[in-house]
Amino acid sequence: MKCLLALFASIIFSPSAVAEAPTPESVANLLAAIHAEKVVDVSSQNIQSMMRKSMAQTLQGQISSEQNKKFFDSFMQKITSIMKDELSWESVKPLYMQVYSETFSQEEIDGLIKFYASDVGQSYANKLPVVMEETMAISQQQMQPMLQRMQEALQQAISESKTGARYDETTGRFN
Repeated sequence: MKCLLALFASIIFSPSAVAEAPTPESVANLLAAIHAEKVVDVSSQNIQSMMRKSMAQTLQGQISSEQNKKFFDSFMQKITSIMKDELSWESVKPLYMQVYSETFSQEEIDGLIKFYASDVGQSYANKLPVVMEETMAISQQQMQPMLQRMQEALQQAISESKTGARYDETTGRFN
């Protein structure tokens, strides 16, 4: 019995049983292979576009004068500049390095590099930004009705709160 326990313990605690942490070089190679920088750039552009559209919709009808339009454009340029700084590859690469290093073993990183070096892997990596962009566009379209319903619910809640109505959790309505 003691021999069996000793054998079991030696297997569990042996260096080969513990997954080897990936090297920073291998993680950097994987990020290059998956075109992570391009994916981050496309994501950042999508977020900026979504914010611009959202702000324009929110302020629709409220920006009447030329001065207000210039203010809005200036504000959006500042926001875009901030986002470019904060979401640049140089800013987020250390986060990617950390997450990949903490999530994958060296063996997994090596396997992923091998996959992404293949024709299929490169095809996937090259098409991923397009997939993300199209997914974002579809998601925005699907979110419009939900956002409209949420805005209506907020307006109703504000209106009902002014009349002293109380929210009934059982019915989900104000009484």
